[in-house]
Amino acid sequence: MRRMLESSSPEIFKLFFSRKNVMQCTVLGFNNSIYGKQPRALCIGNTHLYSHPFADGIRLLQTTICINEMTAVLNELNSRGFDSIPILCGDFNSLPDSGAYRFAVGEFIRYNDSSWEVSGTGGHKTTHVDRMAGMDLSHYLSLASAVGTPDYTHFVSKFSGCIDYIFYDKNKLKVDSYLSLPDDEVVKENVALPSVCFPSDHISLVADFSAKHDLIK
Repeated sequence: MRRMLESSSPEIFKLFFSRKNVMQCTVLGFNNSIYGKQPRALCIGNTHLYSHPFADGIRLLQTTICINEMTAVLNELNSRGFDSIPILCGDFNSLPDSGAYRFAVGEFIRYNDSSWEVSGTGGHKTTHVDRMAGMDLSHYLSLASAVGTPDYTHFVSKFSGCIDYIFYDKNKLKVDSYLSLPDDEVVKENVALPSVCFPSDHISLVADFSAKHDLIK
């Protein structure tokens, strides 16, 4: 991807690699006495993507890097005999119609996707679609959003929307429950977030998972 970006779109290459966003990845082992003989492992990624409103393309690339890196960890675990399960969560700064979200849940992203048309750091949209030829993106993970796509997970005076997610492997995990989001009246009682009731401008996302027993070996 680095070589393709550098040659086809030097402006996006410069912008993308000037961002300091990171992902941390943690591997946790299952208790084999509970989950069977084959060792199982959770690969949990957590990230916070670039926040500029006209940078969908950058966030799409960042999501791609996150999933590619997680896939590399999963492949390493699988090569060691583990049945590995991914969970990717964080503040993606991306609405459900964005390329980052659609890519995460398995949609094939074409080189001419609308996400490539809004990349930049200024106060205007900068079209890069003609210089992104060849940037078709896909992955094989079966991810879904554990709490769906609520009206908002971030609520401030000038913006509200769903930009935070817990993506999980829907083939290997099931969502047993998740923390209910607060009612509109409670969120808006003090105009916006943060408030006396909520210490953050983001709403907490919490989910309980269990492994699908038909996959346990």
